[in-house]
Amino acid sequence: MLKSPETHITNGASREGFREFEDSHNSAPEAYAYDSLEEYESYFSKVVVSNSEEARGSSSEVRLCTRALVSGSQPLRTVGGALGLDLGCGPMVQFPLLLTSNVECMVLAHYFDQTKTIIQGWLKDDQDNVLNLNDMLASAATLADKPGNALKEQLKSCVADVVSCDLLNREKGHFLPEKYDQNDTFDVVVTSLLLEAVIPDLDTYTKVIKRIQGLLKRRGHLLMNGVLGMTHWDTKAGRFNCVTLTKESLEKVLRDCGFLDLEWTIVDREYFHSVSDYAKSFLLLARKP
Repeated sequence: MLKSPETHITNGASREGFREFEDSHNSAPEAYAYDSLEEYESYFSKVVVSNSEEARGSSSEVRLCTRALVSGSQPLRTVGGALGLDLGCGPMVQFPLLLTSNVECMVLAHYFDQTKTIIQGWLKDDQDNVLNLNDMLASAATLADKPGNALKEQLKSCVADVVSCDLLNREKGHFLPEKYDQNDTFDVVVTSLLLEAVIPDLDTYTKVIKRIQGLLKRRGHLLMNGVLGMTHWDTKAGRFNCVTLTKESLEKVLRDCGFLDLEWTIVDREYFHSVSDYAKSFLLLARKP
């Protein structure tokens, strides 16, 4: 069942007044979840990987951001080390793919059970129960200047573990399995389109960023893909009211959490759909001292 941050969900005028944000989100009621992997795949395809004009627009924004970072003043080749963490990127596989040449091993941590299943199936070349991620693979291969199949095989050999994460777990502030949720563990953490979608307020967002900073080794890097100006996103469950980020608010959070050398790429939204109301996409590279 898809985990759902039910404390900040609304289904229009019929749902008002929710209990305080204090429960774990490991066990949302089934009414708030996708009933099957296929249903989740259908939703994700609508937003990111379908053939619709608006979905191609969303994907193009990600590609523009990524291309700008790869060719920027501090390209991806300067980022990496022994161990990387993909924190909730899910089917946005271009980011772990691009890091395969930069890290010796990578842990893939998924917030949604469905995305964990999708990626495990995709890495096993299971065509019966996974999304078609070939467009994202092709985009990453172009940027990396490598054949797609070779890049995917490189990712397979790089993945050390595929685990679940619970960003909203308040127990000791940890959200990864204990063996990985240790200070000074990772050389690079990459996260895409997750944090602002499941975190309801800026205080909680700041706590998660602070924990990510703790997970990084000295001089480790955080690579974030996200959106600015989003107030909600819609699913079968209803409308999720999420933290709204601006460049200024996110920059303050990162600097308050100790990150340096913030390097931004921001792209205006070109295509619109009913799923969310974000204004801009961003890619951000930051460094721990």
